[in-house]
Amino acid sequence: MTIPNDFGPNSCHSCSRPDVIQPDGTVTPHNVLGLASPCDAPPSIYPAALPPVWLLDVDGVVNARKPGWGAAPRKRGCWSASDAYEYVMRWAPPLVDRIRDLHKSGTVEVRWCTTWCPDADALERLWALPTLARAFTEHVKGEEAHALKVAAARRVLASGRRLVWTDDDVVPLDGELHDELIATGRALLIRPKSATGLQPEHMDTIEAFALDIPGDDVIGAAGGAR
Repeated sequence: MTIPNDFGPNSCHSCSRPDVIQPDGTVTPHNVLGLASPCDAPPSIYPAALPPVWLLDVDGVVNARKPGWGAAPRKRGCWSASDAYEYVMRWAPPLVDRIRDLHKSGTVEVRWCTTWCPDADALERLWALPTLARAFTEHVKGEEAHALKVAAARRVLASGRRLVWTDDDVVPLDGELHDELIATGRALLIRPKSATGLQPEHMDTIEAFALDIPGDDVIGAAGGAR
């Protein structure tokens, strides 16, 4: 979607006042240039025009026992400073390549949403990924991690952004939380099988969702997939 803008990428798409759109897509309240009245452009249109935020879990999503993808998995140790332990990671290189490409192309904005968050830099080195934002930084497990992941998903939607959430355990496939997250049609929820993690068809669905124009019919936009 192209929105005319004569004063640069961070200027208001309604009145063209410069430097009012923040990196997260939110708009700083401001007056119309040369006038005392405030700009009445609805801020909600700007986050929706940005790429979806992809909350990415690791174990059972990228790190999987039998990831498939038509080739033998790669296997290597990854040190967790938080746990003071080296975990064995298994992954499909084509999956990591697609994640990297989708983020670097601006198709999605990948954010870590995993118990690996405190050690995300180790994952970025292991998989040659750029530095990615983290949904949280606390060293947590179990229900505490579950709660932080759900809160992160809610924050993305509350900001007006579209949401892609991939998690083999926490992503809801039905129930109240599921209905809440998909209510506006801006969330794609994928819960892969833990043993295999994300598969090519999941990545195709994510890319199709990300490339669609907000407001149009989107494949899988309001629902979940295994």
